[in-house]
Amino acid sequence: MKNRAATIRDFRLIKADLAHRMAAEYRQAGWEPTKALETFKPRIKEGNADAITTDEGEAIAIIAFFVDDGAIHTSFAAREEFFGWQGFREVWRHIRTIQARLGNLPVRSNSYPQDPRTEDWFRKLGFRVVERAPNNIVFELDPR
Repeated sequence: MKNRAATIRDFRLIKADLAHRMAAEYRQAGWEPTKALETFKPRIKEGNADAITTDEGEAIAIIAFFVDDGAIHTSFAAREEFFGWQGFREVWRHIRTIQARLGNLPVRSNSYPQDPRTEDWFRKLGFRVVERAPNNIVFELDPR
């Protein structure tokens, strides 16, 4: 797997083949998946979104990000092919790259988990829970 700046073409590919677990999480957050994904477009146009790709260059995930209130906030969308050991390693590496690129700030991610493995996945990536509500967990990755 590789990563590069995300494009609108990547966005369309992910949108057309969004993993069911991602769609469920967006619905849990109160968003229709199509509407949730539209929030990625401005970040792509600003250059604040990266694609995780297969070795052949086909996008299988997008990480969008912005800095606010002293932290890097992320959004994530992926196709089902992303969810495996290789994808896990690449997202860990790439989140640390984004963190370094943006001044080594903490990284925050809101999750509306439907899958019981979600919290474990974030923990393995080095995130910790900083806030918990009935349908939402805020995870944070401390600076290095």
